[in-house]
Amino acid sequence: MELHDQFVSIFPEIVENMKEFFPPKEEFPKEASNYLLKMVEHNVPDGKHYRGMTVVNTFLTLSDKRDQKSIREALILGWCLEFYHAFRYVADDVVEGSKTRRGRKCWHQIVGMIGINDSFTLEGFVFQLLKKYFGKHPHYLELVELFLDSGFCSELGRTLSQSTIDYKTHKPLFSKYNENYFQKMIRLKTSIVAFYLPIALGITLATRKAISLDSLEHQRKLNEAKKVMLQLGEYYIIKEEIVNNFSEKNANDNSDKDIQLGKCSWLIVAAIKHSNEEQIQKLKVNYGIPNQKATQIVKEIYNQLNLVRIYQDFEQKSFNSITQSLDNLKYNPKEIFSILLNQIFYRKN
Repeated sequence: MELHDQFVSIFPEIVENMKEFFPPKEEFPKEASNYLLKMVEHNVPDGKHYRGMTVVNTFLTLSDKRDQKSIREALILGWCLEFYHAFRYVADDVVEGSKTRRGRKCWHQIVGMIGINDSFTLEGFVFQLLKKYFGKHPHYLELVELFLDSGFCSELGRTLSQSTIDYKTHKPLFSKYNENYFQKMIRLKTSIVAFYLPIALGITLATRKAISLDSLEHQRKLNEAKKVMLQLGEYYIIKEEIVNNFSEKNANDNSDKDIQLGKCSWLIVAAIKHSNEEQIQKLKVNYGIPNQKATQIVKEIYNQLNLVRIYQDFEQKSFNSITQSLDNLKYNPKEIFSILLNQIFYRKN
């Protein structure tokens, strides 16, 4: 059985075992537990499983253990990460008023605002799963701390993201729409939790001897991995913006929504940097305005500036910088990063 097939096939077993997390039916009605399991089935298993599989592939690259028990642990840890990102997606969709996720209705579009509570329940399931499957593992504490620390960084990044909008007037604060602020924001908000965390979990699970997160050897591996994955995460996020905005196959409402919500994105940052005074004034008047006419004016300026060409220059520089970082690795094998880099770099849609 292919590795990804093994990953998918273990999910029903994990869900079945989750039933033991609920109190006795006298204390917690069966209809409530069935509702939560339905919520899990709707929000967790779909997708390409890049993050979960990155945990597994990193572990297999670094570990000399190939027995069924060790592989099973890696697969389960990968699903813990998929649960973790499902929790974040459900919450994000409520906050942003999204309608679809992965080709299906967003959960809150089905159940209403209780979806916020359900997102917290998904987060709770992550730590219940970690306790069940890794509670006696020598690296249990390190695994838990990686989830907690990465999640905290993401919340700090969300604070930076929310701080680009004046909370009283709800208008963009264009003084913050610059490359330096954007990089800090996305590295904290997304790169750590979505790119560094999968690699860090795999590295930690593959470590044979007892460790602590302040042990020098282990910390060197994690620090080196973080440096690479921050670069890769930034590159991926910007590429996603380009694909969503300029690819006919992938054009979607997300690009319009980002403009209408006044999000601090790479596109608006690049547009402000390369615009003349007249274009900047038009951007300031129309960016963050929730109507299609204003959105179209912003998109026209994006096209006038040929942001795709500007992105292509950025893409090549980013690829060269990341490959140079891989060539200079001291503590981690290149293989754990290069597969992911090639998947992202050659992604067309």
